[in-house]
Amino acid sequence: MMKRFVSLLLALLMLTALAVPTALAAAPTIEKVEYEGNGRVEVDFRQDVRYKSPKVSVKDEDGKSYSVKITKKDDDEIKFRVVSPAAGKSYTFTVSGVRAKRSSDYGTVSGSFQVPMAGEVAVKKVEYDHDDREVDFDFTGRVSYKNVKVSIKDAAGR
Repeated sequence: MMKRFVSLLLALLMLTALAVPTALAAAPTIEKVEYEGNGRVEVDFRQDVRYKSPKVSVKDEDGKSYSVKITKKDDDEIKFRVVSPAAGKSYTFTVSGVRAKRSSDYGTVSGSFQVPMAGEVAVKKVEYDHDDREVDFDFTGRVSYKNVKVSIKDAAGR
């Protein structure tokens, strides 16, 4: 009787162990979405992913669909370009044919991004090189410089 119970318990544990990783890794998770300007969007995943005939669809807040071209895909990101997005609008996108690396099922993942107003330039990324004591700025669009002044304050306002 005890052997039968232990055998049954082991069988249940093995079935659970086989099912849990697939269930946990079924859909990839988006870590970050970045609008890079000129219709370019980068989507970073939290984990490695695989693709099978991936497609990206994009709609604006009014439900209008946009033409999209995938420009790069690798094990933890996908980049695409939206043809002629309207400035100042919010967009949702869906990537199909993607799965988490350890999952067996391909599915979809969705996210959103915003296109800034025309002429509006924002700082996309700031990097500080501690050794050279230099600060680099990346902007969301092209910028022109004339009499540039940069002000940097620490947490105390100095």
